[in-house]
Amino acid sequence: AAENRLRLLQVNRIIWSVLGLIEILLGFRFILRLVGANADSGFGAFMYGITGPFIAPFNGLLPAPESAGMVLEASTLVAMAVYALIFWGIVYVIRIAMDHPSARTLTRSTREITPGGGERTTHTSSKG
Repeated sequence: AAENRLRLLQVNRIIWSVLGLIEILLGFRFILRLVGANADSGFGAFMYGITGPFIAPFNGLLPAPESAGMVLEASTLVAMAVYALIFWGIVYVIRIAMDHPSARTLTRSTREITPGGGERTTHTSSKG
């Protein structure tokens, strides 16, 4: 059981780390678009290129108001929220699947006082 819990903990750490990385990248994209960063610069092209596949399902979902080269890309914020919910759901399902209780044993102890003043203890075990 302890080994399964350690494995579950490791899987959770990996999943949350991947989500954290995706959220950071999308956050950078949102800020770069918001401040009107040059998409042709090396860093801008890299950030837009790496986050493009994560944003693709949400392109055109919401209008992106633009003013003087600055873009309020609300679809990026929606993508961040959706990915967080998806990853939370994955962790929840994995936790349910892996954290099943093993067979447990219930032990009852009964202490009796005998007529001669002595004690007798009886242990009863049952699988639960």
